[in-house]
Amino acid sequence: MKILLIRHGDPNYKDNALTPLGHLQAEALADRLQRRGTRFSAIYASEYGRAIETAEHVAVRLGMDLQRLGFIHEISYGPHGSSGEEKIRHSPWKAPKMLIENDVATAKFDPSDWWAYKGTRLEEADARVCNGFDRWLSENCGFVREGTRYICERENKDEILMFCHGGTISCLIGHFMNIGVIGACATFRLFPTSITTVEFRSDPGAPVLPLLRGVGDFAHCENIVYKDPEEGSFAAE
Repeated sequence: MKILLIRHGDPNYKDNALTPLGHLQAEALADRLQRRGTRFSAIYASEYGRAIETAEHVAVRLGMDLQRLGFIHEISYGPHGSSGEEKIRHSPWKAPKMLIENDVATAKFDPSDWWAYKGTRLEEADARVCNGFDRWLSENCGFVREGTRYICERENKDEILMFCHGGTISCLIGHFMNIGVIGACATFRLFPTSITTVEFRSDPGAPVLPLLRGVGDFAHCENIVYKDPEEGSFAAE
């Protein structure tokens, strides 16, 4: 089974919608997925407008219905009740700079101990995304989380599209790789409409580690001018 985790197109965060550039990116993505010729099993999107608008381009092109999932909306971060500069100081995308400044080896880095994670809105959001995904995966796809791995309960050859957000995908990458959301934000850059492909091998009864077949692939936008998001520039909800 494969799940294609797709970040929404270039966002207008104020209006929770796509910019004109975002619509161009979404159309390029729809072209790519249509040319691929895969019969996708389902298309899901978060409940946020920018993810829905991106998914709609693809759903219309493929002639498929679009379903919504509440647990994959964008993450929040910072202490509860914080705003402005205080919140931004807790951005998980600031992790690379802090790790370098403190000469921390990423292989030994425990994201759960980072001051901007424990007891903050980020910890709460990370739990919402990862626990929600695991429940959905168990109930709909036959893979049950057990410790740091999954157990395959039945054969599944589905290919699923899931439109969400940079922070959401970072939570899931950290969950799959057991490096946490901070480790994922420190390591991966996810551009608008980029595709991260996760494969769950279908061998009933066997333990499974998800395989990342590609992370942040946005080759379909190579001929489109795009904005390079600065570290930590992603808006939090």
